[in-house]
Amino acid sequence: MRSVNRSLTMAWVEYQDSGDGVVFTHACTSRLRFKNAFAALPRTSSSSRNRVASNAADSKFTVHTFSDHGKARRSGLLAVPHIRDNAVFERWVSNPGIADGKLVSDPGAPTQVDLLVLSGHGGGGDVWGDVSGSKARISPPHAFQINEDDTRSGRLVCLITPACTNLNLGLAPLWLSAFKHPQPLHVVLGYEDRYSGGAFGARALAKFADTIARNRKMPIIEAWRRANESIRPAQPWAAIAALAGEGLNLHDWVRGDLPPLSNVETLLHFSGDHPGGQEAPLTDPNYEVRWVMHDAARTVISMDNNVPGNEEVGLFEGKPGTIRIRAKRREKDLEQGQEIYLHIYQYRRSKLFDITDLLTFDADLLRPHPATGVPVVRLEKDRITPRERQKRKVPMFDTVRIVVPEPTDRLELRFNVNPSATKTLKPTGPAGTHGRYVLDLIHRPVLMEEDGFEIVTPLSNGRSFAATAGALLRP
Repeated sequence: MRSVNRSLTMAWVEYQDSGDGVVFTHACTSRLRFKNAFAALPRTSSSSRNRVASNAADSKFTVHTFSDHGKARRSGLLAVPHIRDNAVFERWVSNPGIADGKLVSDPGAPTQVDLLVLSGHGGGGDVWGDVSGSKARISPPHAFQINEDDTRSGRLVCLITPACTNLNLGLAPLWLSAFKHPQPLHVVLGYEDRYSGGAFGARALAKFADTIARNRKMPIIEAWRRANESIRPAQPWAAIAALAGEGLNLHDWVRGDLPPLSNVETLLHFSGDHPGGQEAPLTDPNYEVRWVMHDAARTVISMDNNVPGNEEVGLFEGKPGTIRIRAKRREKDLEQGQEIYLHIYQYRRSKLFDITDLLTFDADLLRPHPATGVPVVRLEKDRITPRERQKRKVPMFDTVRIVVPEPTDRLELRFNVNPSATKTLKPTGPAGTHGRYVLDLIHRPVLMEEDGFEIVTPLSNGRSFAATAGALLRP
């Protein structure tokens, strides 16, 4: 039986800069023949091109018609959430639809979104910005997780997040809930490092739409790669796809010929380093590395609870905590005298990071241990000078050398968060947080000399990257 072309619907939600949104939304509706979902909302007045969504008595946001001022005279209908709309969008993004002038997550809604874009500042899976005049935010991976038991229409198969550092390999486990569902996403497109946005982003998104329009059978991941690598500076593109969903293309999409997917548990990660894709590690089989709070419950900070809106979980000024390193297999138990290394850094930080601004390890960890004659913990700040680190663009982390004092399957490294940490480490994320601090364990280290400096790198399979366990610093 011959497939019948159907109309697809898109929606762009903007948290910061509308330039890329105007270009892509215009191209989607004019060249790719998508409908704009927000056109289903009522106008604010008979003469206005803006729309308004009434979601509750205290929650109304306006969908604006933005325009660029170039010769092309393009315009795009974009949603601009206010901080008061955070809960509405957190509920909406996992199954976006529109009915009766409201944003709904009803699989039976007359308007369903096939392609959703969430754009703004980014990091750790979050998207945020203040273009509305308030600091609105959304955490799409957590939204899918919170709403994982809800029925979805199955229409939303592609999510794009034009924002910084939300799709690096270490964050793949955070996105699993978007795919492990009876009606999963097929593809998430975004960036593994800093997205330039602005005029650069507009050129990348315009090229993306043009590439798809010229070859509707090309996988959109490949179109995303070509578009982002074609501009200067090239953008650090990335994608996460469900296994068997990586071939998503516009031709099959409009014909309803996409492969049936359900409860996907294998994800593929694509980037400039592996443009053909590789299986994303969703758990580390060897070690678990976590921040642990010293509250009554001894809360382990994880991707389930480490969200900006959860003000009860994080690293708190002046409070104690623990870094827990646990072997997950008996053959990986730590041996007395074994040296391992822990990189600690602030996610997305561009300036040098000094661990002493964040925390101080307990004094007994810094003194020679009776069993080994050396401290359990030693800061390795002298491996490379700050000036050389800045000059050579070495990742902005501090390294902690750990000498295991006795045979064990678990190490507990106690510390105190500095009382003035939030004064030194300025707010860099949404909801008033002062950065996300990541633990990167190198359990099979090798010391290499490079340009006269000794640096710590892992041997094969010697790293337990725990980006999803990063902890937010709070006052």
